[in-house]
Parts: sequence; structure tokens; C-alpha cells
Amino acid sequence: DALLEAASRLFDRAHGVAPGMFAPISSTALKFTATGGQTLYLRDTAGNQCFLRTITTDKLEIDDDADGSFDDYTWDLSDGWVRALPEDASAFGEPYTAIELNPNHASAPITAWPTYKNSIQITGTWGFATTPVAVQMRVADIAHALSQRGYAGGYGSEERLQPDGLPMWVMSLVDQTYNY
Repeated sequence: DALLEAASRLFDRAHGVAPGMFAPISSTALKFTATGGQTLYLRDTAGNQCFLRTITTDKLEIDDDADGSFDDYTWDLSDGWVRALPEDASAFGEPYTAIELNPNHASAPITAWPTYKNSIQITGTWGFATTPVAVQMRVADIAHALSQRGYAGGYGSEERLQPDGLPMWVMSLVDQTYNY
């Protein structure tokens, strides 16, 4: 288990994804700092991608006056002021990676995200609903490679990594596909 978790974290870091985001994460509050403009990219303070599946009712909270309280605006994805991007992500079982303000709405309360540090807090479900099979296989491959090199308490003698076992182009494809 420890070896699989280590391999998972290695995969996350190598691909610029916040820890654990390839798996489902239940209701959790995360804070974000926007850079202004209409689009809030869901990245943590280290710049790692966070994956959003749903926002709890009225739990997209904004502190636009930097007083430390998230009571200035409280929205969710059913409000006309915001929309999650990519727009059709949920239809394909994919998570959202950004949230956009809708300034075209006739009475939009704000048209740009505040730029104060940690001025946006979102409570919701995060990560992929189901870890993509290709990611599972790649993490298992990393754990296997680490095990074969002695990181699990000894060198495996039963099964060695076969150079022809998994084509390099397949591993490269998985790495490129899930690199955020």
C-alpha cells in the first residue's frame, strides 16, 4: 500500500496535479487565489491542478474586501453568475478545471475575480469520480518499477520488468494525456 501511495504521489507531482486528485475526494473546502479577470483556474498555491466535480449549494464563497470572511458572495453552479469549464466535462465523466464569471449577465454583481490571497473558497467534491484506468495502470507500473529496484525491502527475483512488456509510446501517451 505504501509503495502504491508513493507511486501515486510521484505521478501526481510529475503531472502537475494536486495530491490525490485522480481519485474521488468527498466534500472538502479548498481556497484559491485568482489573478483577476473572468476565469479562475483551479490551481493550488503551488500551481498544481485541482479537479472539481460539484460545488455544494452556495459554497463557492468569495471574500472581495479581504476581511477574512467569505460572506460577500455565495454561489454554486446553478447560479447564472458562474459556469464551470470545460463546459461539457461532466457529460464525459471528466472534472472541471476552471470557473468563469459570466459578465454578460445583465446584473452581474462582479465581473472579475478578486486578487487577494486565498480570496475564493470552494466546498464540493473534488478529483475524478473514478480514477482513469490508464492512470491506475501507470501508477501500478511505477510501483512495480520501484519494487523491482529494491524500494520495497528487496529486489524482486520472480518478475522483472520486460522491455517489451509495455511499449514506451503507450507510457508516453498516458503521461502526456494526464499532464496538466
